[in-house]
Amino acid sequence: MKHEKLDELLRLKSTGEITPEESVELEDLIRTDEEACRQYLDYTSVDAMLKWQFGETTVPVIPKKPNVITFGRVL
Repeated sequence: MKHEKLDELLRLKSTGEITPEESVELEDLIRTDEEACRQYLDYTSVDAMLKWQFGETTVPVIPKKPNVITFGRVL
């Protein structure tokens, strides 16, 4: 069973935009639904790894272009 509300609550928690009421709703959901608890653990694990590696997860990660040394005109 997929929880659309859970997805939204996890996104809000990750970005720091979750309200106290939504936080209680999230806690109740993961406490009473085993699948929601697993999804919460998966999401928070991935979120933590991304934050550790890239610093943020709310913006897309765009790799830098490699510095290429070229010889403009060779005479």
